[in-house]
Amino acid sequence: IDRILPWSVINSDDIVCDLGFGNGAFLIRASMITGCQCIGVEINGDLVNAAVANAASAEGNVLRLVDFREGSFQQFMLSESFAKATVIFVHLVPDVLQKMAAQLQARLAAGVRVISQGYEIPGMESWKQGELAYDMHDCPANQGLADFQGRAYLYTL
Repeated sequence: IDRILPWSVINSDDIVCDLGFGNGAFLIRASMITGCQCIGVEINGDLVNAAVANAASAEGNVLRLVDFREGSFQQFMLSESFAKATVIFVHLVPDVLQKMAAQLQARLAAGVRVISQGYEIPGMESWKQGELAYDMHDCPANQGLADFQGRAYLYTL
């Protein structure tokens, strides 16, 4: 996660949105490292609760910088909160990315950066891509997990 933040030029002025945030690891680390505001949506209530607990146990002002919401990302993408995001992070499978590609393309046109971890977004051309090794041990949400290495794609105008 620490490598993807500077790679994608996330800073304290950004509002980072994670669609399907899982245990909140990306948003927690983004807020810890950059001081950015973060918002995310997750359909699984148990994961939302785990993310809030992970944020509460993190260093610094993380709990006041992150907003974890329970719900579908399809519905969330229609919200004012989503419209305010300057960076959108997704770690979703290709068929789901395909279904949301038009909405993500519209956000790109508005100047938003989109990061896809793992898969390219069908029909969109990435501005930057790279093989990034993620150090999972630095985030409380990932204690005990092995390091992850994978491809990430950055889309921007």
